[in-house]
Amino acid sequence: MAGNPTVIDKSLTPLEGELMPNRVSPFRVITVAESARAINQNPTVTKSNNLIRSFAELGKNEQKLLAAAISKLNPKAALVDRTRIRVEMTTNEIAELLHIPIQNVHKFIVDAATKYHSKPIQTPGTEGTGKLSLINIAHKSEYDRENSKFSIEFHDELIPELLDLSANFTSYRLSYQVALSSKYVLRLYEIFKSVRSEGHFTFLLWDKRRLSDSLYFMLGLKSHDPKTDTWKSKSSVRDFSMFRQRILEPSIKEINAVTDIEVRVHDILRRGRSVHAIRFHIKSKTSNQVLIKRLEKLDLTRENGLFLVAKYDEECVIRNAALMEENLASGATIRNRQAYLTRLCRYDMAALPETVNPVSDLNRSDRPARLFLEKLLVPIWSSLSDRAKAILAEYGLTSMLVAEELKLFTAILRDEGVRVAASMCSKAQLIESINAMADRLD
Repeated sequence: MAGNPTVIDKSLTPLEGELMPNRVSPFRVITVAESARAINQNPTVTKSNNLIRSFAELGKNEQKLLAAAISKLNPKAALVDRTRIRVEMTTNEIAELLHIPIQNVHKFIVDAATKYHSKPIQTPGTEGTGKLSLINIAHKSEYDRENSKFSIEFHDELIPELLDLSANFTSYRLSYQVALSSKYVLRLYEIFKSVRSEGHFTFLLWDKRRLSDSLYFMLGLKSHDPKTDTWKSKSSVRDFSMFRQRILEPSIKEINAVTDIEVRVHDILRRGRSVHAIRFHIKSKTSNQVLIKRLEKLDLTRENGLFLVAKYDEECVIRNAALMEENLASGATIRNRQAYLTRLCRYDMAALPETVNPVSDLNRSDRPARLFLEKLLVPIWSSLSDRAKAILAEYGLTSMLVAEELKLFTAILRDEGVRVAASMCSKAQLIESINAMADRLD
């Protein structure tokens, strides 16, 4: 359980954690950090089914942040004794993921981290006993103000539910979960995804002897009082009709609209006059169906969507559709959405580092920089050496690899226009020049 705050470095703001009194921690810590554009890479969240069929008192955004952190892990990685896993995320990544103003991220991180330490995951104990086991989510959390980074170090007891998974686990795309709008629909999506085979599946409404099959437990609609060892219903959902109207039906409608599965209630099972269980029909949509519907929401026609899916790799279209959604959400005006998304996919711009991405916040409002990237650098990106890419990813257009070319391009753009500026040198010449300079810097 959470104890006193741990200060690892004076530049770090401790949120919660455990204090090892006057001795060095015997655990080795492995840090996982990825690009701030992780959400645009459409990562996968993988958890054990034991974790999926449990309950933690987390809100919508706290669930999404935790899922994003888990998506950075390799679920096939072997467990190593006395090793802890720490995941780092930037504040920009968190703001982008949760669609909250960057100035509000710090308060959200503090509140979320507090819950990760004070609200353990309740997992069903031995089948038939109605007992619970508790798993803490985090061992330690930190917010590095200077570098705008949040880190979460997963608790030892949670790691086996996330790593070395070979059976009885559930995977889903983070982008589907992020698109959902309430804590209940997020949980129901995970629960429905944990059904391994398509077709009919029955979930109990409530049975304390079978908590891992009970919707009321997994959704937190029945809470356990350890002092009296009794279960109490939430006052906001007093009966099945209220649950069906307020939670179940709106959640199924949303899941069917924005995720990769379709769910419908097949039958309501009763014992006497009381509802005992619900039989659902659950099936996967074809990936193309999901993607086409997503593109239609961006005002592309079905024909436009089919063209993109046929021409480009599906993962590429998903990444770049997410980037287009992000730009629209930030207020960008896109007159020809078909042409815009086609251009994004052609060069897979969502996979580019932010420093060289012409539609990123960093470059979008700087016309010479944006046009230089669009017309000259992005079309040759795949032909650049790994060394050149690494330098440009770190320094962007301030790098000496392209500083002179950008200066010349800007002057020609001002005096003679885009077409002349774009033809100031051949692609082959630019590739050779950049790669040669990168080699000299090695």
